[in-house]
Amino acid sequence: MKEKLSKEKTSLSNSKSWVKIYRKFLEWEWYDDINTKTLFLHFLLKANYADKQWKGETIKRGSFITSLGHLAEETGLSVMQVRTSIDKLKLTHEITSEPTNQYTLIIVSRYEDYQGESKEITNKQQANQQTDNKRITTTVEGVERVEYIHIGDKPQSYGSPDITKLQNFLKEHYPIPLEGITDRRRLHNVIQVLTKRKNQDEWMDEDWRKNFNTFINLYIPNTKEGYYARSVYKLLDKIKLWREYRGKLN
Repeated sequence: MKEKLSKEKTSLSNSKSWVKIYRKFLEWEWYDDINTKTLFLHFLLKANYADKQWKGETIKRGSFITSLGHLAEETGLSVMQVRTSIDKLKLTHEITSEPTNQYTLIIVSRYEDYQGESKEITNKQQANQQTDNKRITTTVEGVERVEYIHIGDKPQSYGSPDITKLQNFLKEHYPIPLEGITDRRRLHNVIQVLTKRKNQDEWMDEDWRKNFNTFINLYIPNTKEGYYARSVYKLLDKIKLWREYRGKLN
């Protein structure tokens, strides 16, 4: 029995197939949602690396055929948890899905951004060339710490001052005390969602601060006192819905 079990073990070190995960994934808005993160990673691993034929249909690179039941079995989540996480991933345009009576087609929306090969060397070269420029700029401007992150295909720079401004505003002007107000990573996620995405949010302003003012001036007057979001996490969900509904609360 012991010998049989050892043969069935999967050795990850000998695998010749792999996917790329960028460190910026740590700053992804669903990163601390265990179910959604698990499902999205599963999608990246399951997606076709190349076009494949399936029952007379071409299943494109970056997509795959599955079902809610199969996803639940493969991830250890319940069918309801899978459905909820799929809705969240569709909400932020990470995936699209095409359900039928027999199966569901899952499409990773920006698969080439995650797993594309042609841009990898160029991006590394550009990153190396830009590093010195960033360091020089930081020194000249006297900025102690600036975090360079990638949001919606548009490079932005967000540092401690931006997060602190948002934090102070919420402390002083939000109608009730917010849980998680000291969680700077969560506040950083709020700024991410308020930032206009390329080719998606043409109705939003280029400045995340103006977008926040637009949201908060709509949300507070139109929400009953007992129904205010009580944590930064819940407020972030409200902002995501506001963005998805193009400036409307629901």
